[in-house]
Amino acid sequence: MTGSYTERFTVPNPEQIYGALVETVLEELGNQPVEYREYARGEGVRKRLREVETGLAHYMSELAPGGKFAVGGFVQETAEKTFNSLMTEMAGIDPDSAKDRWVLTHGGRTYREQWETGGGEEMTDDLLRAGIKFAIRRVTQTNSDGEEVQETVGELLIPDDVKERLAIREDQFVQQFRA
Repeated sequence: MTGSYTERFTVPNPEQIYGALVETVLEELGNQPVEYREYARGEGVRKRLREVETGLAHYMSELAPGGKFAVGGFVQETAEKTFNSLMTEMAGIDPDSAKDRWVLTHGGRTYREQWETGGGEEMTDDLLRAGIKFAIRRVTQTNSDGEEVQETVGELLIPDDVKERLAIREDQFVQQFRA
């Protein structure tokens, strides 16, 4: 006979396999937070950064000898406090937050909670989107009596970048509501 040969075997109770799949997925991913991929504009941060830099330049020049704040006493102390406050604020600004970028934000619940309320269909959609697979195969093993026995084994295959793949993207909402 020519061609390919596929070993055929009877799958044990499909509900048992599905239960093992659900249990394994919940064990591996259920406590992960549901995250949403959102576009964050850095425009507001860039604007505030420019304001802080302008303020710092102003206070630096006016606190320098001959500047209008370099007179000692209350005026100079107040100007120095304001200058230090602006320096602290500038140091606290993450440079990446000034860029337009994609960020992951927590949705307030875990995948376990989402799947328990959304059901199997929602879990299936998430697993397919993330490229997660559950492989079932037959293996021959030797039992304690030395006999070879066939077992059905399931293996959950999770990509390394599952966190990014599971993140719900804005365009997925648009697609769902347009359908």
